[in-house]
Amino acid sequence: MERKDVKINPTYEEVREADILPCEADLPERYWEYRRKWNENPKHNIVEDFPLNLDLEVSSYCNLRCPMCYRTLENLEEKNPSRLGFMDWRLFQKCIDEGSEYGLYAVKLNYEGEPLLHPKLPEMIAYAKKKGVVDVQFNTNGVLLKGDLAKKILDAGVDRVIISFDSIHKERYEAIRVGAKFEEVVRNVEEFVKLRDKSGRKGPCIRVSMVKMKENLDEVDEFYRFWKERGVDLVTYVNYVNYKGKDPNAGERYIAQPVKLRDDFICAQLWQRMFVLQDGTITPCCGDLDAQEVLGNAWTDSLHKVWLGARLTHLRELHWIGRYKEMKICQTCTLPYTVAAIEQVNSNLN
Repeated sequence: MERKDVKINPTYEEVREADILPCEADLPERYWEYRRKWNENPKHNIVEDFPLNLDLEVSSYCNLRCPMCYRTLENLEEKNPSRLGFMDWRLFQKCIDEGSEYGLYAVKLNYEGEPLLHPKLPEMIAYAKKKGVVDVQFNTNGVLLKGDLAKKILDAGVDRVIISFDSIHKERYEAIRVGAKFEEVVRNVEEFVKLRDKSGRKGPCIRVSMVKMKENLDEVDEFYRFWKERGVDLVTYVNYVNYKGKDPNAGERYIAQPVKLRDDFICAQLWQRMFVLQDGTITPCCGDLDAQEVLGNAWTDSLHKVWLGARLTHLRELHWIGRYKEMKICQTCTLPYTVAAIEQVNSNLN
């Protein structure tokens, strides 16, 4: 079978101290099967009967206004209020129920919003676990990760919690995560780690993630030490992305420009995951922030049929034969540019 040099999670870096972390020690074999397929399926053009992971946008609301975030740059709350909402419990159940029929491995309970705002998030986690999903996770800004809600999330059986936290210096952090208070979120993470450890559980894996930009490049090593001292399992970094060229301060952040795009770029997401927005809209990837490539609606359409349908099959074929630039959604996606920029930076360093 032909194998392509597909970059898996190309904008993501992690500092892993062991192949298997303590929080991963008791994970079932099915989890590792999922991770193997996540890495290998895009490289061999293997399409499962169902996405390996469903990204379910349980909330498109957010409680922060981070200046580099697409929803802030687009002023989503004012320009497109109809885009805002919580995923209906019945729609969530429908997605999980269909996924369980086809052996769904993973769900991520966020996209453009803050999942902790959804009033039924703990119930969603518990329902997905009941249906056999081996990896239930979400990204959060951590502002609401406290008190009774934190305990309910832990008790529900969440597998991974990823806290976005871009600086360990108060003024810098609060300038990036606008609306959050540095000391409060640090305390929330510390208390969540203690709550997990006190429970006797090895999981969930608790991860802190930095968006790497010029503003915080000088503290990357210090950032790692700060969070490891506070007991988190993993520290990760994602590279800054200038979403659709809309960031007026892009020149002040971290990206190499101009860049030459690779003709052989292949987006791994087309073999890994599919997105369902809070209103049921189905899109193919994280780069479709404006829902240009609508594949259907989960209220009425089978996710299985959409995943194996003509449109997604065509998108995969174009990527596989090096014609991804013909796709409108890929013409405006930042991922090919970001991958090229990272390669350019690494080449200059070498």
